[in-house]
Amino acid sequence: MGSNVRPLCSRRFTWPRSAGPVAILAVTCLLLTGAPAHAAPILSVSSTTANIADVIDFVTVDVSIDNAVDVYAYQFGIQFNPSILGVFDVVEGDFLANAGSTIFVPGAVGGTPGLLEFTSGTLVGAVPGANGSGRLFSVLFSVHNPGVSLVSVVFDALNGDGILNSALGDIEGTESTSGTVTIEPRLPEPATALLVLAGVGGLMLRRRARRV
Repeated sequence: MGSNVRPLCSRRFTWPRSAGPVAILAVTCLLLTGAPAHAAPILSVSSTTANIADVIDFVTVDVSIDNAVDVYAYQFGIQFNPSILGVFDVVEGDFLANAGSTIFVPGAVGGTPGLLEFTSGTLVGAVPGANGSGRLFSVLFSVHNPGVSLVSVVFDALNGDGILNSALGDIEGTESTSGTVTIEPRLPEPATALLVLAGVGGLMLRRRARRV
């Protein structure tokens, strides 16, 4: 998009004769520096490891934001391995809620297995956006099978995904880091393992006795 505003360094200045070299240097530095840039926000997904016997069929993953400046609303998806996990519930975090009243939409898994879409949250009214770090929402996954599932943030332009500031402008350059959910297989109980070993030992003794 074009702009009618020229950069400060391209504008002509007429230096007064009384201006010394220090004043000229100070003004030149101001022109070259310009306005400070904000760091892009970072989305992160937490990782967890559990034994399938201990999780009571559910695990929770947090989706958080860092380096946020004036975040007013967000919408994006979460991708996971549907053979290991399934979405049971999505719960709003406290990041936007600490800045004011909010509306939260948990989203849903639609036609694409393993993709939670349209999870969104927004502040309400003419208020500044939220700053800093915090939890956007948590996903409660049901556990289907043991294994390792990557859990990632997905932005889909066709869904209108993005992060907005309080002027409802896009916040560009958002980065994200994925998490992993590791579900370990159910291990036999010690008593059961001993019974199995005793049974195997008994079979071996019988075979030896028959050979003799």
